Amino acid sequence: MKMTLFIDGSNLYGGFTDILQPGEYLKFKDLMNLIEKEMPISKVNFYGTYMKEDEQKTTADRLKAKAQVEFFNSVKENHKVEFSEGHFSATSGREKGVDVRLAVDLTLGACTNRYDQAIIMSGDADLTYAVLKAKQFKKIHMMAFASRFPYGMSFRANKRYVLDYKNYFKKKALPLYRVRPKYLKIIDITKKVKVLHI
Repeated sequence: MKMTLFIDGSNLYGGFTDILQPGEYLKFKDLMNLIEKEMPISKVNFYGTYMKEDEQKTTADRLKAKAQVEFFNSVKENHKVEFSEGHFSATSGREKGVDVRLAVDLTLGACTNRYDQAIIMSGDADLTYAVLKAKQFKKIHMMAFASRFPYGMSFRANKRYVLDYKNYFKKKALPLYRVRPKYLKIIDITKKVKVLHI
């Protein structure tokens, strides 16, 4: 069975910055090992935009940018990864070319048999429509980082996983939900993933 993992890399790294200190990030190899214990991954489609270090920004922002570069570069070392790089808009400063590309690849891949099943890792609920369309052809599972759980999208996925760090999801997110997604597997990664520093 061919299982493709679609990772919204900028969103994932944003999840790190919600919890970790500036300049810290989680080791991608460790994350992949944990993910592959749940489902065997044949291919990883990773989408992200490199942040630029700006000397006019705060020290914390510069550390975050440096750590993101290190994290993205380490992702590219994995032989299963196909890295799709986006860019920042010159006018709005917002990330472009990531969400749409991920949505198209997920949906097109489902209807052309490029994979048998897929996992989407993103906290962006805007991708819910792509999940719904892809599900017409294949099973689509969802995996999220502790601080970036896409509540609405979780109900559309076949299986649901949360990579929880220091009980962030259990303590801060889960109590807020009036209706909890059924069959949600919460995986505590605290002692299983190394925190790296730039």
